[in-house]
Amino acid sequence: MLSNSERDALKLTSDSTEAGGLVIYNTDIDCVEFWSDGKWIDLCNNTSPNLLTNNISLTSGAGTDAQTVCGGTAITPVTYSTTGATGATIIGLPAGVTDHCGAKPVSTLDVTVGCGAYVSSKTDWREFMCYNLGVTDYSADPVNPSQNINDAKYKWGTGLVALSATDDQNPAYDSGFGSNWQTAAYGGIPPTTIADWDMDTANPCPSGYRVPSYTEWLGVAANNIISFTYKATGMNSSMAGSKVGNSLFLPATGNRNSNNGSLYNRGVCGYYWSSTHSSTMNCYYTYFCNDGSAESNFVSRNNGNSVRCIAE
Repeated sequence: MLSNSERDALKLTSDSTEAGGLVIYNTDIDCVEFWSDGKWIDLCNNTSPNLLTNNISLTSGAGTDAQTVCGGTAITPVTYSTTGATGATIIGLPAGVTDHCGAKPVSTLDVTVGCGAYVSSKTDWREFMCYNLGVTDYSADPVNPSQNINDAKYKWGTGLVALSATDDQNPAYDSGFGSNWQTAAYGGIPPTTIADWDMDTANPCPSGYRVPSYTEWLGVAANNIISFTYKATGMNSSMAGSKVGNSLFLPATGNRNSNNGSLYNRGVCGYYWSSTHSSTMNCYYTYFCNDGSAESNFVSRNNGNSVRCIAE
């Protein structure tokens, strides 16, 4: 006489043909069982309640059982085989995966990589640099306000730094530089041609990036949830900015006046150049402010604004 656990301890397998005809009395079900054709048969119900040990083997290629693929890319089929079983049911597969013996599912993944935002529509996600140009500490968290992610200032169309991040943070320069700001010593003299910012000869962004267009900034404002976040606000605060969607933060670093380079609205708004001209003296920019707004306008090319580069 054996219980279920004692019977199972015999460790008979589906290919244990030498045990054929072995008979036991199962004390758990109060019935006689015998071993036949790789399974236990009870005489009470003529059923096989337990196929004891079933061998499962992986027959897929190396690494196919732990795959990582990008959205839209099919995984390599994964195949498992089992012996001595019929009518098996596969359970416990993760969401989006099914028995590869049957139909393969089609799934859509919304994948966000790095820093970016939706531009032309709510499905057109575009990569931006994680920091404004001129940031000196690229180890700082790019999506939380801090002084370390404040930037340099640029005049439109020159591709040159008008004021470094260090000088921009120096209170001694808050009142500006007088008429010297309009000289080549501060980022060059902006071009006066009726043309957009020349990304071939005066691109301030690193390779693979450029200054966003006016239309692209309009799309950012229209297709993302924008909220102002801060640790401190007000003039000279270096710890505030606008969160755009889930993975883009635009510090509210203010701007520099076109006449004398004096500081304006740091901690209140961030002013970002577009690459689009308006006239020989003006061009478009977008500003993100502490009321959660994002608006575009045109201003003198001699202003000192921030630059956030978009991937080409």
